[in-house]
Amino acid sequence: MTCVRGQLFVRNAGALAASMRRLVPPVLLAALALAGGVASADLHVSLGTGHKSVFTSPAPLQFVLAAQSRLKLKGTATIGGWSCVSEKVSGQLILPTDRKALQKLFAHIHNAQVSDPPPKPLPMRKPAIGELSIPVTSLDGNSSGMNHDMWHALKAKRHPTIRYSFTRALHASLFRSKTSLSPCLKLEVLGKLTLAGVTRDLRTNMYVRKLAAGRYSIRAMSTVWMRNFGVKPPTAFFGLIRGHNRVRVIFDLYLSKRSAAHEEGAPKR
Repeated sequence: MTCVRGQLFVRNAGALAASMRRLVPPVLLAALALAGGVASADLHVSLGTGHKSVFTSPAPLQFVLAAQSRLKLKGTATIGGWSCVSEKVSGQLILPTDRKALQKLFAHIHNAQVSDPPPKPLPMRKPAIGELSIPVTSLDGNSSGMNHDMWHALKAKRHPTIRYSFTRALHASLFRSKTSLSPCLKLEVLGKLTLAGVTRDLRTNMYVRKLAAGRYSIRAMSTVWMRNFGVKPPTAFFGLIRGHNRVRVIFDLYLSKRSAAHEEGAPKR
């Protein structure tokens, strides 16, 4: 008897679900999906007009860093300026959006005037993911003594990696440099920088350009104070040469869209 009741319940439940799909408006389905955490309230969300777009999502756009990406640190000391560079920047960017929407955005930017209002945000199904990592010992100041002092100050033995993760975009605008014919997308971004084992929020200006199909460049600049990360600016010659607390952080990143072949050839985790 229990088995028969169970079968009747399954059949009735299936019929009820079919009726609900016919009767419940797509807007209500979208609201239910939002309540269940399908989309983030912090970002612009495009759900479409039919309930299918709520339950089935295309794969997000994935980008990886090209080999020419690099990080540069610039600072000052009692004897003048200094800089060091790492060319071993790795990371990824995942945009849960549509390829055509991304193409439309940069087509609009290419033809826009700087005085035009900022473009509408990309329709995002959930927050974007952006991550970078840099080995501390890859920082090179063209001097073995300077490299050793920098690595020691950044506590490379205990915390061998500098990390940056994207949190959210705060503001978008159009920007044109003196050497460019067309504007680029300027983003004020909030992220988290981990340096010497300490993580702090970091506001960064990012300038994004489309280079070719599936290829983009990002120049990101920000200022950090080393003591905020528990880092004592390095000294030399018994303290006669002292590094200053303020350091300029500059990322020059080149992104390429991850291809299906790349994904198939990637090692499984």
